[in-house]
Amino acid sequence: MELSEAIYYRKTTEFFSNKKLKEHLIEDVRRACNNISYIDEDLNIKAHVIDKGHLIHFLMGKECKIKAPHYIVVTSEGGKNHLQNAGFALEEVVLYMTSLGIATCWLDSHLTKADILDCLQTEEDEREFVRDESGFEVSEMMKDAEIDENIGEPCTIIAFGMPIKSEPLFRTRFAVPDRKPIAKISKGMTGKWENVMELVRRAPSVKNSQPWYVSKEGNYIHFFEKVPRKAQLKNMSAISMGIALKHLDIACRENDIDIVYKDMELRNRIGGREYFISVEERTNADVEEEIQEEM
Repeated sequence: MELSEAIYYRKTTEFFSNKKLKEHLIEDVRRACNNISYIDEDLNIKAHVIDKGHLIHFLMGKECKIKAPHYIVVTSEGGKNHLQNAGFALEEVVLYMTSLGIATCWLDSHLTKADILDCLQTEEDEREFVRDESGFEVSEMMKDAEIDENIGEPCTIIAFGMPIKSEPLFRTRFAVPDRKPIAKISKGMTGKWENVMELVRRAPSVKNSQPWYVSKEGNYIHFFEKVPRKAQLKNMSAISMGIALKHLDIACRENDIDIVYKDMELRNRIGGREYFISVEERTNADVEEEIQEEM
């Protein structure tokens, strides 16, 4: 399943089975988390797979509203648009997990850096006792690198596993999601851009708020956010913006649209919404000019 197809099928899962995923699937998720990419490469964003979900249940206590067998904890040291970049990076992992048949749910974080380091150390200690099928030789999992303590604070969490039997894993291909129409969330996105916006509008968001507004001017597409008034929703709203931008990124790849991201520092000028980032469509002339400059 391609990532663009996963956008149509993926749904938020709130009720997970206690059954753990097979180890090869966990390793696939680990590899994906070790290869995340985002717009601002200077940000130190990392994704940590917590195999033992009960560790997160214990640390979050009553704040753990969604109980799953596994979690991904995303950390960042902060910086401009670090939350948006975190959403952008991990939505690709979420969609990849969808393609593997894994259920997911985005969550707010109620953990500290010390919490995640304790989780990672606990899991590492438990791996030392894992043996292969013969019962004599230590598993390859012991050969993981030492825990990197150069991480930031947890900024979001992704629960994952399998849903309970009564909850479907996917939505149907032609299901109509509860989302705003393209005309309500964009301006000037016509022609080929309507196909792009169809994937953008399907992006998940905190409280299904869909805080994004997309405005096209010439070769530029500007992203704006309607920032929520409730302080407790602001972080997840920013992450939602990054998720929507990743959907645009995937849609552009699918439609062979060459784009680059630019921070144009525009003032708020669309209904009080805050500016996030701009996307520039590169033409063949732009590419040829770059080639000439490099020669």
